[in-house]
Formats: sequence, C-alpha cells, structure tokens
Amino acid sequence: MEKQLQRIKIGEILVGNGFISREELEEALEIQEKNGGLLGMILLNRGLISKETLHTVLSAQNREN
Repeated sequence: MEKQLQRIKIGEILVGNGFISREELEEALEIQEKNGGLLGMILLNRGLISKETLHTVLSAQNREN
C-alpha cells in the first residue's frame, strides 16, 4: 500500500510540474501494474523523463516525506 501511495506521489509531482502528461502517467502506471518495476525507471526507459528529472523528483519527494 505504501509503495502505491509513493508511486502516485511521484507521478503527481511529474504531472504537476509539466514533465509528463496525465495520459503518459496513466500509460506508465498500466505498464507498472502489468510488468512490475519502478515508475521512475519505466518513464526513463520510455524516454519520457531524463535521469536528471528523475533525480530531481525523487529528491523533492524525499523532502516531502
């Protein structure tokens, strides 16, 4: 349950800051549900975010928690 809340939070940060669209988030979440894996890595592997963006978002998430 905690992982799911964390996953949504990362996605919401990315959407809220314009890094990805809501549709891209939903597609990545579907892939994650089907195949497993970390949302950030799915987005990175699909070329939707950069390593720098992932690092920035994870840092922001850690500050919030």
